[in-house]
Amino acid sequence: MSTELIIALLFFIFLSGLLIKIRKGIQLQRLGDLKSLAIYLILIIGLIKFGRGGFVSFDPYQVFSLDFWFMTAILLFLTSIVVEKIWKVSLPGAYFALYRTKAGLKQMDNIARKYPRIVTIFGSTGVVVGIIGMIFIAFELIRSLVISFITPQASGVALVLPFKVQGGFYVPFMYWIISIFIIAVIHEFSHGVVARVHKTPVKSSGFAFLGLIAPIVPAAFVEPDDKVLLKKSLKEKLAVFAAGPFSNIVSGFIFLAIAALLNVFILAHVISFNGMTVLAYTENSSIQQAGIPINATVTEINGIAITDPSNISQALVSHYPNDVIQLKTANRTYDVVLGKNPRNESLPYLGVIPASYQVKESFEQSYGSFTALVFLFLSELFGWLFALSIGIGLFNLVPLGPIDGGQMLREILKKYIKNEQTALKVWGYVSLFFFAIIMISLFAGFV
Repeated sequence: MSTELIIALLFFIFLSGLLIKIRKGIQLQRLGDLKSLAIYLILIIGLIKFGRGGFVSFDPYQVFSLDFWFMTAILLFLTSIVVEKIWKVSLPGAYFALYRTKAGLKQMDNIARKYPRIVTIFGSTGVVVGIIGMIFIAFELIRSLVISFITPQASGVALVLPFKVQGGFYVPFMYWIISIFIIAVIHEFSHGVVARVHKTPVKSSGFAFLGLIAPIVPAAFVEPDDKVLLKKSLKEKLAVFAAGPFSNIVSGFIFLAIAALLNVFILAHVISFNGMTVLAYTENSSIQQAGIPINATVTEINGIAITDPSNISQALVSHYPNDVIQLKTANRTYDVVLGKNPRNESLPYLGVIPASYQVKESFEQSYGSFTALVFLFLSELFGWLFALSIGIGLFNLVPLGPIDGGQMLREILKKYIKNEQTALKVWGYVSLFFFAIIMISLFAGFV
């Protein structure tokens, strides 16, 4: 972790922690002022960012950069919302905040009342997909753990994080926070709609935050009446539990289709591919060691013209680490010694963060560069929404404790094991087993 990242995180902690510390004595008017200030900062800095190139490249860990202040404003806004809603403090500085509302409950009722057949079919299909998904993700967790011991370079379970750390799956901050919010709302709203079609009251909805001083992980929730739900048939209970993960999987493919339509019918007229421009180097970069400067555009790799993103993989497919290849720019040709891919050391690695496109002049003259940046941002956003929706949907099907897959397994075991205490013991052991697998896999990724 870089020094600048540590300083940035400490700064976030200081600002947010100070507010939480004085939350009992803070006046609501002052809290509203802070929230308004944060909103103004988000809007102003956001507009400046779009004017300068949007959020395609976003690095909030360069201390006191524009991106840094943008992320600070968002965290202050979230903190101003949750400081009065802290529900439980589990460790010093760690807390879980709930913001209960009635938002969305009327819409859940309306959908369940107007389209009961469609919602019922959706719930029943979700049960089938949920059980298949539970078996699949359980098998994959075990398989990936075994492979990680046999092949240490292989990747397994990883935390999805808005900053770069070893063993984590990096998602740029803006895409991360927007995607998590959208995915959580879809997930919980689907639970609520299916619960209502099966005559289970939903007491409240709202937002939640897991905080480590500052509110870091956003979430959404609905609160069905558990006493009523537990009296329902097995099929109805499973439908309610499976609705969230199933909706994430379905919406994931919808997001993929939207991204594909954007790329094929809009971005094809917005951008053109013109070589591989070096935006930045990664750690142990072969490109950097060869002396290729930032903003240089690579037009050929080993004589293969880079006219499409697939050409880069095509040029490297027959090579291995330590092979020497030639990269041609507008000014000269460089000899580059390929490195080892951090995720799989048998594969070659250039170590470059590339920009592979430029806005077409005709589009820019007709509609402006800002419009192009909006389409680029949306294309990237829907791509991340697809990947994260599928991943989060499947992860929620893990047969683990309180998450949806765990609750589905509990109800299935209670149905088919006559002694309820025995069923709950089996459920507890299975949950503990998969919790251990996830923790070992995460720890192995960080080592």
